[in-house]
Amino acid sequence: MLDTERYNNCVWLGSGVKHIEHPERSNDRARAYAMSSQALSALQEQTKNSQDPLLAFYHWSRLGDESALAILLTAEKQQQIHTPEILAALGGYYLKRDSHKALALYLEAMKGASEEDFNSDWLLGAGQAFMQLGLPEQSYLMSRANLLLSNHPVNEAQLNALVGDKRRLAQLDDQADALADTLSDGKYASSDWPTILAKVATEAAPAETPAKP
Repeated sequence: MLDTERYNNCVWLGSGVKHIEHPERSNDRARAYAMSSQALSALQEQTKNSQDPLLAFYHWSRLGDESALAILLTAEKQQQIHTPEILAALGGYYLKRDSHKALALYLEAMKGASEEDFNSDWLLGAGQAFMQLGLPEQSYLMSRANLLLSNHPVNEAQLNALVGDKRRLAQLDDQADALADTLSDGKYASSDWPTILAKVATEAAPAETPAKP
């Protein structure tokens, strides 16, 4: 479906080119765009309400279908979602609702992603979740690692203020370098980082309420 979308966009761009010497070509391109749009709409209608997580993700992320989101949330609770991109997107959804859940999803996405699939913005999501959980040092670590892997602008004074202590900042900078190198080399899943970050996330979680007899 994404390929059909891309093709449709290309045809749309081509349909805007007007041929002076051969005006019939302009008409051909307009017809091609109309047919491509119809094919895309038909595919979207045919796959609407699909229980397949990938199709549900398409309808939620591309078309804003809330019923598709409900399908994804149910599938995630049943541990049926393993695609890192979907896990991270759901992490973003939970950031405003459940910081612990959001963090767990971002960390799971990072662990399951290949070097090519990894998105450094996931570090920002994890950093925001850490901050919401009252863990500014881990938030700094994620943000600094993101900066090493991207070209995002940053207010250094504001970022450093998360920690304050210069000695601790230097330590966290070294850790961020190591984390960024591990991610860029595609060795995150086999490193100690998943265990280290999962341990911090677990310790940040509230104690479970004992079951009533």
